[in-house]
Amino acid sequence: MLGIPNLIVPKCVRFIPQKLNDARQVMSANSMRYPVLVRPARSQTGAGLQKITTDADMLAYMARRELGIAYYLTEFVDCRRKGKPKPYSRIRLAFVGQKVFLRGFAEAEYWNINRAFGNTATDRDLRKFLFLEQNFDKMPGLRAVGEQIASRGGLDVWGVDLGYLGNGEYVLFEANAAMSILDAHGLNAKQKQDILPVVKRIDDALKEHLQSREKWVNPHGKATPVTIGLTK
Repeated sequence: MLGIPNLIVPKCVRFIPQKLNDARQVMSANSMRYPVLVRPARSQTGAGLQKITTDADMLAYMARRELGIAYYLTEFVDCRRKGKPKPYSRIRLAFVGQKVFLRGFAEAEYWNINRAFGNTATDRDLRKFLFLEQNFDKMPGLRAVGEQIASRGGLDVWGVDLGYLGNGEYVLFEANAAMSILDAHGLNAKQKQDILPVVKRIDDALKEHLQSREKWVNPHGKATPVTIGLTK
C-alpha cells in the first residue's frame, strides 16, 4: 500500500516470538520505535490488541501471552484529526473485485475502534454513516484512496479500516480478508434494518462477481474441495 497519495501506511512486521524479549529485538531490527501496536495474528475484533509504549510494557504483555505463535507489530500513528485532540474517526471500506463500498463509520474518544459502527454502536454514528454513504460518489479523495487500495489488494472480497486525519489524509489501520462485511456485528435489530440497503448492494455486487469468473483475481485456478461440518 506504500506510495498511495494521501494514505499513511504504518510499518508492520509479522513475527513468532520464542522468548519474551523477541518483540524488542524485532523492533530494533526493523527500526521501529514506541509506541507500537501488538496483536496475535489470528485475533479478531481487537482481541489481544494493545498499544505498547515501553520495553517493560512489552515484556509484561508477552509474559501474559502465548509464545510460539504469530503476532503483528505495527507502528502506532495517532489518527485523530489534525489540530483536534478528539475524536478519533474510523472509516471502513469494503471491496468486491475493483468496486469500492463505504461500509462503516464511527467516532470515539479512544483510538481502538474495532467495529464498523463503533465498539458500542450509536444512532448518531449510524446516521452520520448513512449520510456519508449516500454521498460517497461525491467524495473523490476517499474514493481515489479506496480504488488504489483495491487495485493492489489481490483479493476478490475484503476490507480495510482507515483512520481519518482530516484534510483528505488517511491512515491504514487494518486490511483483512476476514472482515465483517455482510453481517453487521454490534447492531440492534432496528439499526441492522437501517443499513440493510447498504449490505444488500454489497451482497448483490458479490453475487455478480462470483458469477463473472473472468473478473476473479485467479480466474483459471482450480478450487480445492473442502468438507464443512463438525469434526470429532
